[in-house]
Amino acid sequence: MATPVFQTVKLCLTYPDGTQALREVDFAIGAGEVVAVIGKSGAGKSTLLRCLNGLLTPTKGEVLFRGRPVHSTKAHARMVRRDVGMIFQNFGLVPRVSVLTNVLIGRAGQLPTWRGLFFWFTPEERQLGLRALQRVEILDQWQKRPADLSGGQQQRVAIARALCQEPAVLLADEPVSSLDPATARVVLDYAVRICREEGIAMVANLHSVALAREYSDRVVAFKDGRVAFEGPPTQLTDEVLKEVYGEHFADF
Repeated sequence: MATPVFQTVKLCLTYPDGTQALREVDFAIGAGEVVAVIGKSGAGKSTLLRCLNGLLTPTKGEVLFRGRPVHSTKAHARMVRRDVGMIFQNFGLVPRVSVLTNVLIGRAGQLPTWRGLFFWFTPEERQLGLRALQRVEILDQWQKRPADLSGGQQQRVAIARALCQEPAVLLADEPVSSLDPATARVVLDYAVRICREEGIAMVANLHSVALAREYSDRVVAFKDGRVAFEGPPTQLTDEVLKEVYGEHFADF
């Protein structure tokens, strides 16, 4: 692998209540690679993503973005967040503004503060937002508000918002866990296809092992804050799943 987009070195994070969420995690992702992160609730998956984008500061170890520590300076941490798109389980859309404005909010980190506050975007930026909506085939909904859309459509808007940011990396925290299985596959189809076409790295926390196997280039499984498995989906055997999830791994 060339210089990774993201790399963690002996990453540890302990919360104020004493919970050790991450324990010496070594993790890397290359440009255009799609990595699925799996594991039981509380295994450290979401904490990893929040360390990658600089929302959490490690207790020990480092997070490197293109070879440089994320927290080397506050300005660098802000720059990293501009280059990292996020997709959340609850969509994270602003209900009172249009679909297009929600997409353009993805540009906020690259704009003067006053423009972001007043949702003032140039014609060129609006065209960028419309193209992002077209990529996820929801352009005809651009004038509506999020409440007028289905859950799957709202998550496609969230993907378009991340694309409008023109990110190097897309982080997705349980992006389809609130969707039915068919809609979940539609949403992942869009996200993964676009990331591969654009050379955008993607790290997705997924509850479903079947989706992790189907969509990722590599699977990383967490257990008790540590990496319990890392490899291609074809190596994700029943024995590995039993180690990660316990006796009831078939339920996942």
